[in-house]
Amino acid sequence: MTHIESKRFDKVVKSVENPWAYLYPTGGAWITAEALKRKRDLENNGKPFDIDYYSSDWPRKPMRHRVSKNGKPLFYYKNGAGNPTGNPNGNDGGGESLAHRLFKDALLLIKETTLVIPGMGNFKVEFYEGETEVTIGKNEYRIDAYRKFRSDSALEKKWSGEVYIEVHRTNAVHKEKKARLNAERLPTIEITIPDIFKFTIPEEQATDKDIEEYFKRVKRIIESDKGFLKAMAISNPSSIEYLEDLVEEQQNIIKTKEKEIQQLNNKIELLTNETLTQNAAYQSLENKISTQSNLYQKIKSENENLSSNLLEKMTTFQKTESQLQGEIGQLKNERKLLLITLSLLFTFTILVIYFL
Repeated sequence: MTHIESKRFDKVVKSVENPWAYLYPTGGAWITAEALKRKRDLENNGKPFDIDYYSSDWPRKPMRHRVSKNGKPLFYYKNGAGNPTGNPNGNDGGGESLAHRLFKDALLLIKETTLVIPGMGNFKVEFYEGETEVTIGKNEYRIDAYRKFRSDSALEKKWSGEVYIEVHRTNAVHKEKKARLNAERLPTIEITIPDIFKFTIPEEQATDKDIEEYFKRVKRIIESDKGFLKAMAISNPSSIEYLEDLVEEQQNIIKTKEKEIQQLNNKIELLTNETLTQNAAYQSLENKISTQSNLYQKIKSENENLSSNLLEKMTTFQKTESQLQGEIGQLKNERKLLLITLSLLFTFTILVIYFL
């Protein structure tokens, strides 16, 4: 893998005394100076072990354990190794604080909770394996923690049931590291330590009991019914299986849409045929109406002609009737005159006969 150079400048400061240290150059195993003092008292008559321990900065540097004149146990850099700061491969700002280290260890104790990832959703998860101080490449970059998980949500398949975790206490993950995480396709979230989970006891005063109580508190709150871990996704790849499922889902959607389109085409064809049938019926009806209209116009015209003829004949009849009535009146008058004439003639005849 290609090593990414940092544009930051390394600073060297004088040797720093720490209340805790890592047991090995890599990995997450660590021990407090207080716990190591008890181990020395029990196993080595209080004398120091001829063993190197390692600093919290990256890459780690050898440290040794000692007890001060006032009885305070601590770790110090071996051979004045110093404490580089601003290392882009590890924790920005120099050595790792105990508060940062404790929260990482607390994350390994969590068995189940809800991951709240803005822009992605809320996911109920069950953690079952994990470790801290995971490195990628040739120890080029160190990731704070790694957990395997199960989930009924799609997140398990999308991230292949694993997540890398960066803990943000004072410095966020820088862009070079984000780019590498995305290039490596490592599902990674960044968790800012909430105020409720901050370890506020000074490092030099913290006891094993303080640390144990801290672990219990973090675990109790995060695993409660309303507990959750809010995180930001800084690398959100998708597994091959998840992408295959997406492709299959999209193919099924396409098939469903194609069926819907075919059904719509069938309906369109059916409606088209019905429309053609209706148009034919409409045209036939129009033809019938046109025929009836023509017949009506013909009958109307004939009726108008008949009415006109009838009116003319009635007018003629009325004139004829009037003439006949006039003639009848005249005939009646003539009849009266004839009767009168006949009566006079008869009377005259009788008189003639009488006088003869």
